[in-house]
Amino acid sequence: RMVTRASVFALAKLAEARDRETGGHLLRVREYSAILCNRLRRHPKWRELITDQFIVDLYDAVMLHDIGKVAIPDSILLKPDVLDDGERAIMMSHTLVGANTIKMARERMKVDSGFLEMAEQIARSHHERWDGDGYVECLRGDQIPPAARIFTVADIYDALTTERTYKAAFTHAEAVEAMREDRAKRFDPVVFDAFLESGEEFNKVRQLYADE
Repeated sequence: RMVTRASVFALAKLAEARDRETGGHLLRVREYSAILCNRLRRHPKWRELITDQFIVDLYDAVMLHDIGKVAIPDSILLKPDVLDDGERAIMMSHTLVGANTIKMARERMKVDSGFLEMAEQIARSHHERWDGDGYVECLRGDQIPPAARIFTVADIYDALTTERTYKAAFTHAEAVEAMREDRAKRFDPVVFDAFLESGEEFNKVRQLYADE
């Protein structure tokens, strides 16, 4: 497990290094995901699923969510303007590239690693939407793996509250309001309620690991 964990961090940092704008993204999203898990385990629907091991696995698994971006050309990955349709299709492929890379690693290592299985699910499905209008498989509702449903909330909150070349960072309140407007289309309603109940904790993590 220690060797596998070290490999995860190395691969995650490799992907992060490709994108100059991510900064503390990995640190923040794993903390956000853990906060959501601890809130969700109080809910009857999630209580049996979210064990201590689930949280440990998710905490590691989220590090690899964008590993597929190592295969995306810099001209697309770092483009400051809106992507055209062809470029967007290439960018979207990072989900499948990441999932397939992790799957291949799992098969070659021949270990029963719950967190790598979860990492594969997150890499593949973290851009799916609750209404089925996401990518790449257009999964809907409970078809989306639970770990990916949790991570999606963490990832979108972080994207909104982080400055990019094409946008200013939202405040915590602005991000919450923007996500509220999209909640019925994008998020598992129970997970989103857990997010709303954890707003103060999210805001503290955002400030603690803010990009310099």
